[in-house]
Amino acid sequence: MKQRCYRKKGFDWKRYGGKGIKVCKKWHNFINFYDWAIANGYAENLTIDRINSNGNYEPKNCQWVTRAENSHRAGIYISNKKILCIETGNIYNTMVEASVAVGLKNSSTISEALMLRRKFGKVKKTAGYTWDVV
Repeated sequence: MKQRCYRKKGFDWKRYGGKGIKVCKKWHNFINFYDWAIANGYAENLTIDRINSNGNYEPKNCQWVTRAENSHRAGIYISNKKILCIETGNIYNTMVEASVAVGLKNSSTISEALMLRRKFGKVKKTAGYTWDVV
């Protein structure tokens, strides 16, 4: 969270800190964040999610969700576009939907492939397929 919001050279800074998103001051102390996390359902299979994607990382705006739920929400928020499998021509509404269709356990590899394509123009196959947004 802190890197996304405060490290200007970081991969995600434009989408977080660059938009003014911050981590609440109380959570700058890890013990405070840890206490909140445990009291609010943290488990190893969950990831933090901002309920209002334009809001800050703070207790009233955060929840714990599965990676699939988070990727689904992020996929819609990041691009507001659909995912195209170039080889098949199939179009999916979300990265999670595309992942399930090709038998992947999660959408992180499709997300990485799309990021490389958008940011650097590099093509990376995932599960034998090439991906793009439309």
